[in-house]
Amino acid sequence: MCAFHHCDVCGLAHVFTSHDNKRHLCSSHFISDIESRVFNEFSRLSVAGYKRVIIAFSGGKDSSALLELFARYQKINPVFSITALTIDEGIMGYRDACIEAAVTLANKHAFEHTILSFSNLFSKTLDDAVKNNCGRACAICGPMRRKALEEGAGLLGADSVATGHCLDDEAQSILMNILRGDGQKLMRNPEKKREGLIPRVKPLRLLHEREVTLYAMLTGSYSILPPCPYAASAVRNEVRSLLNSLEYKHPGSLLRLIRFQESLWSNRIKN
Repeated sequence: MCAFHHCDVCGLAHVFTSHDNKRHLCSSHFISDIESRVFNEFSRLSVAGYKRVIIAFSGGKDSSALLELFARYQKINPVFSITALTIDEGIMGYRDACIEAAVTLANKHAFEHTILSFSNLFSKTLDDAVKNNCGRACAICGPMRRKALEEGAGLLGADSVATGHCLDDEAQSILMNILRGDGQKLMRNPEKKREGLIPRVKPLRLLHEREVTLYAMLTGSYSILPPCPYAASAVRNEVRSLLNSLEYKHPGSLLRLIRFQESLWSNRIKN
């Protein structure tokens, strides 16, 4: 039987217990905690000089939570010019529902919203591109999506692209790069300005996936969407399972991977 806990701040019924420090929070104080942490990150980005931000907005839970957070931040500190950018890969039975959710949420907050398709950019959909190679769909889709985001952000005059990658996503990518022996990607700081590339910022990178999901649900920005039909064959699923197990047994494992990568970035700058 699960133990009942009260919010550590106000004493009301809790909706969230952090796995690492066992902190209990009610819905109101959970939302406040998430917004405080992410708003601090937004402030850092503003100080760094980012003003024209493009949100990579798939319509899924992570990017929807990010858009919701930007919308709430803009109400108290309107320092960013924001456009939501949705990439339509052309995945039958999946992307249409995601786009519909994206359009609804962007309209709710009156954000400018642009949709670019693989078919217009590359003269083919993802379904076309992987027709004879479905097992490598994610490997094929990733570079095409990154290229599409770069193209779209350039057309929209962005000085940064904000993505909804959370702590789980980032830790998975780090471990995947290690397993592949891809030191170049491991050492690459996406925020660092490089000629010809628009910096990528990840305001949710220190939030666990379950925190992002709960925030989206509690703020009404969560939509139930079908899973990507190509995701089942992705190597990331195996890495996700491994890291979830490690995080459960050894809380803080994901964050330590993030700090490990940051130490590599810092040492590279010093050297």
